[in-house]
Amino acid sequence: MKGAPERIWGRCNKILVNGEVREITDYWNKKFEEANATFGKNGERVLAFANIYLNKSEYKRDFQFVMKEEDKNYPMEDLTFIGLVALNDPPRVYVDQSVSKCRIAGIKVIMVTGDQPVTAASIAKKVNIITPGSRVNVDLVEEGMSMDQANEV
Repeated sequence: MKGAPERIWGRCNKILVNGEVREITDYWNKKFEEANATFGKNGERVLAFANIYLNKSEYKRDFQFVMKEEDKNYPMEDLTFIGLVALNDPPRVYVDQSVSKCRIAGIKVIMVTGDQPVTAASIAKKVNIITPGSRVNVDLVEEGMSMDQANEV
């Protein structure tokens, strides 16, 4: 399985470390959060990967996997976390200048993205959607607030 780091991590109860499967502990939770935050703060797009071994007698070669979210007929929990991949996908040249021109013209610029909040904030800062000196929810979380509290500010 691949997807958003926090979504994939939430489905895992084990982690692959140097070829050995281990239980996820507070230590691994902290390591995951640190790595994911580091990639995100650098404005990198982050994907997480996990797997599960299916029983061959139950999931034969001709098994019909149902992909519809509410009807899935295979395990989506108790996965083993494999790792993170970070992709550097910098904003296009001159986007920051275009954002500034829009602001001068009185246009409110809004960014819509599927990236996780820390990555989105980093990119928005790079292109001046979030202006220098502004603090957004991810900054408040870094200062010690919960995400729920930061979202209410």
